[in-house]
Amino acid sequence: MIQWKKLILSTIAAIGIACFAGGTADAASVKIDEKTFPDVCVRTAVAQYDKNKDGILSDQERDKVTGIDFDSALAQHYTEGHCVDFEGMQNFTDINSIYLDLRYKAKNNSYKYWNYRADNLTQCFPNAQRISIYWYGNQTISLKGTAVNARKISLYALQNGKLDYSLYAPNAQNVEICGKFTDTKKSYGQYFPDASEVILEETNIGGNNTLAGFKGLQTLYLSGKAITSLNFSPLKNNPIYSLSVERAACRSMDLSPLKTCKLKVLSLKDCGVNSLNFQPLATSPLHKLYVINCPLKKIDVSPLKNTLTELWLGTLQNTYFWEEINHKQTKPKYQLLDLSKMKKLKRVYACGVASLKTVKLKDTKTKQGIRSLLELHLYGTGIRTLDATAAKNLKRLFVGDRIRKLTVDKCKKLKEIGVINLGSKQAATIKSSSVQHIQYQGKTLKKLSFSKCPKLYTLSIKCTKVGTVNLRSNKRLHYMTLNSKKTGKVVYPKVSTKGWHDCCDLVETNYYKNLDEYKNDPDAKGVYKEYVGYTLEYPTKILDISAWTSLNKTVKRCMFGYGDFDHEKCATKKIIINKKLRKADKKWIKKFAKKWHVKVVEKL
Repeated sequence: MIQWKKLILSTIAAIGIACFAGGTADAASVKIDEKTFPDVCVRTAVAQYDKNKDGILSDQERDKVTGIDFDSALAQHYTEGHCVDFEGMQNFTDINSIYLDLRYKAKNNSYKYWNYRADNLTQCFPNAQRISIYWYGNQTISLKGTAVNARKISLYALQNGKLDYSLYAPNAQNVEICGKFTDTKKSYGQYFPDASEVILEETNIGGNNTLAGFKGLQTLYLSGKAITSLNFSPLKNNPIYSLSVERAACRSMDLSPLKTCKLKVLSLKDCGVNSLNFQPLATSPLHKLYVINCPLKKIDVSPLKNTLTELWLGTLQNTYFWEEINHKQTKPKYQLLDLSKMKKLKRVYACGVASLKTVKLKDTKTKQGIRSLLELHLYGTGIRTLDATAAKNLKRLFVGDRIRKLTVDKCKKLKEIGVINLGSKQAATIKSSSVQHIQYQGKTLKKLSFSKCPKLYTLSIKCTKVGTVNLRSNKRLHYMTLNSKKTGKVVYPKVSTKGWHDCCDLVETNYYKNLDEYKNDPDAKGVYKEYVGYTLEYPTKILDISAWTSLNKTVKRCMFGYGDFDHEKCATKKIIINKKLRKADKKWIKKFAKKWHVKVVEKL
């Protein structure tokens, strides 16, 4: 009796295995025929795995296939209107990743799109951990059924295609969908409830209860002009620490449901909101806020005074300095930015906010200034005067494009200043006993001097025309780039040669070190300004080096090796030297001066 029971159990087990394997008669091999793979497109595609070309897929041949990439090759036998049936693919039990590229090139070289049978897709790939469907054009695709093993889902439309989504993936952690949904009222969180990261690009959901069903959501990104309303109520009590919304057309945004979340980063870019109330987030751990190119009439970040450390209203100084045309914002309407009550705010990036005219750094009631602020980026604003005295710990300050008066003499920790003054022929005066790096941009200036900056080490000047650039008193200036199309006269200082090298790089460490693309690239160190000695980008009529009585190799290389006067197309007309200049150095200067027809004048 026991032997009979064993025989019955073994028979049942064998039948179960055969059923699970897709009903194949031989567990060791799978025939590439119409019975096993009914669809000719799939049958043709899997033939590539038949290495010995015997028309049979052995265990060894199938076990080597862990991922499937169906692209234009699948469309060799495709006829328009046909939905590709992946029946038979369940025989590849080790497949953990599927990629469907639904775009293919037709005979006339135009792009067309194929589709697939949706009701059995996940059954054909039961062990897939990653499901990726790309480029479905203008057609509607469906994703249905259950995918228990799916961990990552990626879906991308190319044009105006739509997605009929009802795939239940209870273990999916990452979901990325680019495209619109056919149903804008369905609760989509129910289909991937445990997802920690959800990215919905060019989407049309966000309102009603479409965000309901999530249990452990940590990162949410929404973008698309079709977002006409947003309802964050279903997200209550989710451990969300990062929320980003871009290009949403909605005029209002209620942030109060997010107060129960663990929100640390909030980003709103190019949205239609005209007012924002941050008061509900006063007790949240929010430390980084982005509000970029939104039509706000006013902005009040004071409710976040106890947590906010980084505020983005625009771009970085270096991004704006070289690409100002691409970063000017036209939507913001607010003119005042009050930072006086902020207790932990360290960095403010507001380059490109043209409407901004006043930045308040001191509380009028308590007379206390913002002591935490380290960086303030204000290029591309309408600010004409700025008193930064209240920000005593400020290290980096950039302000423009119309700045005329700048007060920083009491900012004893200030190391870097950037000034853009396009509205006046008179240079803005900079007085600082601590500043080491200055970048100055203007139009036409009669005189430019930095005599009140004794520790100046690097200097970048970008102007249309300058009469005289007098640097004689800057005895620590080792690096200078003069980018002025017309310069009348430049007076060089006498500096110490100790520790003087050819090159110097300025690095935006606090920003770049947090970017993923730089974390994995040891060569990308966030350099935003490179200096090579004293570099004259355009002709200078008169060069005054009379501060020097001797020129060693370091001076010749670093200070005079990159000027136009030492090249064949020399445009310098006159060099002024000291009468007491060492004879050998005089000979060196007069030698190339004669060659390039430059006049040498001696003076005491």
